[in-house]
Amino acid sequence: MKRIYLSSPFVFFVSLGVMIGVFVFKFQKLPPEIPLFYSRPGSNNQVADLFFIFIIPILILLFISVNNIALKLVGDNRLLKKIIYYTNLIIIVIFTTIFTKIILHIS
Repeated sequence: MKRIYLSSPFVFFVSLGVMIGVFVFKFQKLPPEIPLFYSRPGSNNQVADLFFIFIIPILILLFISVNNIALKLVGDNRLLKKIIYYTNLIIIVIFTTIFTKIILHIS
């Protein structure tokens, strides 16, 4: 059985499309400030302007870029290449889930 290999940039752009779609679909119902920084104490410190939600896709791109630089430095080590590949996929899925849960929860 042949395995399907999806490149990290392809998965990133699909998840980016999902995040943009959810944002556009729910934009009319979103408040001007959203609870984004859940680790801060107090409710006033947790809210941020609506467009701060786009920190999440920027962080995905940053992490994938760092991992791809590490991928270039690894050379021919197949184990490390697989670890970096699956790390990229996990980062993309988790951050996309966080983004959509925040948008769907507050709208």
